[in-house]
Amino acid sequence: MSKFTIFHSVSLLGVTLQSNCKFSEHVRLKLVKANRCLHILRSLRKEQYSQVKIDHLFNSLVLPNFAYCLSVYGASESDLNIIQPFLDRCHKRRFVSSPASIKDLLCRQDCKILKAIISVDNHPLGSYLPPTKENEHNLRKKQCALPKVNTEQFMTSYVNRLIFKHKIM
Repeated sequence: MSKFTIFHSVSLLGVTLQSNCKFSEHVRLKLVKANRCLHILRSLRKEQYSQVKIDHLFNSLVLPNFAYCLSVYGASESDLNIIQPFLDRCHKRRFVSSPASIKDLLCRQDCKILKAIISVDNHPLGSYLPPTKENEHNLRKKQCALPKVNTEQFMTSYVNRLIFKHKIM
């Protein structure tokens, strides 16, 4: 008789994977880590650091917590909606002078990864992207066939975000 261990979550390369295929535990851990960084920024502000330096430290310490693997867990709208109020509070409490948007950060990460995929021949993710058109002529006046979307989760996966939001076809 074999015994199987049931795991609820496991951390792999800094990403917490859950048995229910959600990333809520990962987001929670990233928020805890970002709050620790805010404590450092609060202490430095008490030491009369300028807002420019605080902004730079916020962009160097806090935002990378969320940017790492954002394209993976960015498909979950509920997880993004948990992070955005945190970023809004950071702006309200002057940890950063300009408001930060998790969706803008996701878009920048997607574009950065897309450039890396396109620039490297035989990239592992390159086979998932549709072929690029050689020319812009559309002689039959028909649009190309996009994949059928049944759920919002399917639409927000990485490759489909590239197809639908960044219009790579």
